[in-house]
Amino acid sequence: MNLDILRKKLKIRNQRMTIERELVLGAFLDSDAESLNIIEIREKIYDKRRRISKTTIQRILDIFYEIGIIKKIEYSDKMIRYVIIREEEEDKDYYIICKKCGKAFSYTVENNKKILETAEKQTGFIIDDFELEFIGLCPECSGEE
Repeated sequence: MNLDILRKKLKIRNQRMTIERELVLGAFLDSDAESLNIIEIREKIYDKRRRISKTTIQRILDIFYEIGIIKKIEYSDKMIRYVIIREEEEDKDYYIICKKCGKAFSYTVENNKKILETAEKQTGFIIDDFELEFIGLCPECSGEE
């Protein structure tokens, strides 16, 4: 994902690129983490000596979600993390999420087309898309229990 792609997607929806939207996207692009929550995004923006309210960040995240450049990962404790969808990986992003610390790790399912075909065959649905995520304990948290 880059600024040009974001601009095009915003333009299609009659929206424009703003400094705030650029800063939020930059928080994802500059991060080594696979996923970020709203507090982590705000901290990354503050590190650049910029100020944006949590409400503004949430609105931007909602727009990014609507136009398909981020995914939401919701946990049972209602904590939401966001993952940027990289264009080259759009069909391969699946996640395993630690239910204790909230870290999300991406992984690749080798035969995802077979999963889709099996689900269609068993349910009669015509499926456009699907998401797959596993929830458990990461190596660090599983060692603590």
